[in-house]
Amino acid sequence: MTQFAGIDVGQDHTYSCVLDIESRTFHYPEQQLSLSATISWLQSFKKLKGACIDGPPNPNTGALAQRLPLQTIHNTDRRLTEFQIGIGGCYSTRAIPPQQGASNYWMQSAFDLFHHIEANFEWGIDKGGANGQLIETHPTYAFKALLGCNRNEIDGIQRLRLDPQSTLRRKHSWEGRAQRIELLTALCGEIGLEVPDNILQKWNQRIDWVDAAICAFMSYWHHAIRQQLESPGDPVEGAIYLRIPQKPHAVNAHDVGAIRVDRGPLRTAVPVLPLDGIPTPANAIILRLGDTAQLTQLDTIDTLLSSDDLEEFWFPCGSNANFNLSKNLNLLGGRLYLSWGGNLRVRLRISDFRKGDNPLPYPGDSKNPWPMTECLSWLRISEATEILTDQFRVKQSGVWTRGFGAGQTALLWAVVP
Repeated sequence: MTQFAGIDVGQDHTYSCVLDIESRTFHYPEQQLSLSATISWLQSFKKLKGACIDGPPNPNTGALAQRLPLQTIHNTDRRLTEFQIGIGGCYSTRAIPPQQGASNYWMQSAFDLFHHIEANFEWGIDKGGANGQLIETHPTYAFKALLGCNRNEIDGIQRLRLDPQSTLRRKHSWEGRAQRIELLTALCGEIGLEVPDNILQKWNQRIDWVDAAICAFMSYWHHAIRQQLESPGDPVEGAIYLRIPQKPHAVNAHDVGAIRVDRGPLRTAVPVLPLDGIPTPANAIILRLGDTAQLTQLDTIDTLLSSDDLEEFWFPCGSNANFNLSKNLNLLGGRLYLSWGGNLRVRLRISDFRKGDNPLPYPGDSKNPWPMTECLSWLRISEATEILTDQFRVKQSGVWTRGFGAGQTALLWAVVP
């Protein structure tokens, strides 16, 4: 048996593919399939060995809450595996199954698909115990894992920071898609598969076909090179499979401040205009994050960095700063940095701004990933990239100073390299 399926799950439908190792080719249906049609399509392959699904097999069982201290600052209504690799917000698997019509109802489709395939193929679900033919991955984090991993511990739980250089761009950006296709092409080279034009066309047509392909590779690796895989999580609740190579892959990086015009070549953003009252041109605004029981620093960062798949994502900003944040972000090309302590943590690109005299509800059509339902200001995020640097200056009391003053929680003009 030489065929391995990869399945990207949506609400009541899938984007599926089969990687055939013997014939060195990918098979795709012409279009997305319903869950029942997915089963029928998979049954047409007579040498199918296993499958990897982009989605969880079941709700969380409370393993994370049992492992963390009672008064933890972290969101515990998610699976242990998601906490370990930094998945939060709408992509957390809740203890209560999603209701039909909810933005995360695709998870119910994943639950159903796991059990339909389990029954129809008489396969087992491998939740990290290395037994079974059905596994789970998260395509974005599967791609990130190929680019390296840093590890640390929080309350005795190992956490994995995948793609520590933050090279991989958002999946819905043209840069992110190009990077993923570049990685898939390299993976195909490992098994002697030359990517034909029709498959490249399929990958460029829709990012879901790309996600299905990395899932198919994960299923193949689970069968062929299991010793290279890691499966953080809980063997009862579920695990997300990742391949973390000893020598990370390299992928072309794109300037996060670059702008693409009419699908042509990249050009860098235009120089920032001098700002009124600030003789040295700033190129960014820094938001110092506070830390409250409602919105903690760590969960804020986790939620931002796990939002790769969201097409509409808004960030709450309740600052009472006395300048026009929207106007000044436009002057700076939408660059906003988040920080706590002495370092910058995340670089954001802001594409829209909503502000009211009274608190506003979450502006997006998708489910609000934050614990708050209203806020004075909302920023629409088009890109979030993890960074860690202390090489910046901020405007404080009329003087440009390196680093922050003690205890500040504010919006600050900044010059960031």
